[in-house]
Amino acid sequence: MPFRTDPLSKCLATRYVALGLLASSLMGCASNQLTRSEFLSEPSRLATSADPGLAVFRSPELNTRLWALTAVEIAPPDTQAPRLQTLGEAQRAELTAHLQLTAQEVFVNKATAAPLTTPAVLRVKLTDVDTANVAVNWATTLLIGPVTTGGASIEVEILAASDRQLLFGGSCVERGNVVSDFRASYSTLGHAKASITRCMVKMKQAYEGTIPAAK
Repeated sequence: MPFRTDPLSKCLATRYVALGLLASSLMGCASNQLTRSEFLSEPSRLATSADPGLAVFRSPELNTRLWALTAVEIAPPDTQAPRLQTLGEAQRAELTAHLQLTAQEVFVNKATAAPLTTPAVLRVKLTDVDTANVAVNWATTLLIGPVTTGGASIEVEILAASDRQLLFGGSCVERGNVVSDFRASYSTLGHAKASITRCMVKMKQAYEGTIPAAK
C-alpha cells in the first residue's frame, strides 16, 4: 500500500519528526551531578565505589551493629545550586519532607542494632535536583512515551553522638527512569523523589558494607 501524501498526513509526519528531534535534544541535556559540598565534614575522604553514582567513606573499624542511629538531622537544601534556586519554597519544602521521611524509614525504622549500642547521628542534605519537563512528557506520550527525566543528589554523614567522630560519609546521584518511574514522569518532583529514595537505600547498603569500593 503506498504511503499517504495528502496535506494532513504530511503535517502529522512533520509534527512527529519535530517531537522526535525535541525528545532527542532534551535527553542529551545536562543533569544533576555527584557533589562534595561543605556540608560534609571531610569531603576529601570520599572515594568512588563500585556504583559510579556513589562516593563513600566508611571507617575501617565501623561495626554498624554497635551503633544506634538515635537522631536524624536534615540540613536545608543547598540553594546555591542553580536548579534548587529555580524551585519554589513549597517545592523545596516538599523535597525536604520526603528526604526526612525516607531517611527515617531506611536508616532508623529498619535498623537492627545489638542490645548494647552507642548513639549515632544521621545528617542528610539535598545538594542538587533536576526536574522532568512534564509538558514535554505529556506531548510525547502518544508518540514514544515520556522522554525527559529528573534526578537528585544527596550527601549523608553518620557521626558519633558523643564527639561527632566521622563514622560514615557519602554522596549519591540518581536519575529517574521513564520506564520504572513511568507515573512519576508526569509529576515535576516525581523523579527527584524516586532518586532520593534510591540514593538513601544505596547509602544504607554502603554504610553496612554491602557496596564494595571500585577496583
